[in-house]
Amino acid sequence: MREVHRSALVPYKPPQIFALVEDIERYPQFVPWVTGAQLVSRGDGEVVGRLEMAAGSVRERFVTRNTLTPPERIDMKLVEGPFKVLEGSWTFEPLGDRGTRIGLAMRFQFSNPMTALLVSRAFERSCSQLVDAFVARAHELYGTR
Repeated sequence: MREVHRSALVPYKPPQIFALVEDIERYPQFVPWVTGAQLVSRGDGEVVGRLEMAAGSVRERFVTRNTLTPPERIDMKLVEGPFKVLEGSWTFEPLGDRGTRIGLAMRFQFSNPMTALLVSRAFERSCSQLVDAFVARAHELYGTR
C-alpha cells in the first residue's frame, strides 16, 4: 500500500479551492496525467466521477465517489478501476487573511501486480503533483496576490 501526503498554502478562500477540486470535468485542462474526465452522477452531498489517466504507454480508467463537505473537505473512495484500494481526502483549512491550507492524503494499491510494477511510482508522483496542479490552476483563475 502506498500513501501520499501533500499540503500547500494559497492566498485564496476555501470555497474557491473547493470549487476547483470538485469540478472533475475540467481536470484534463490542467492535471497533466488526466486525459479524460466525466461526471457520472451528482447527488445530495456527493459526486461520482470517472477519470482516465495515462502514465507512459499505460492508460487506466477509474471511478470514485466523492463525498462533499463544502467548503472544508472532499473524501474519495474507489467505485471501480484497477485498484485494490484507492481512497483519499482533500482538506481546505481557512487561515484568515493568509488564505487556505490545502491538504491531500491518498492511499492506493493496484489490483494487478504487473500494473503495480509498471505504474505505482508514476501514480504516486502524479498524486504528489496534484496539489501543485491545483495551486497553479487557482493562480491562473483567481490571479496572484
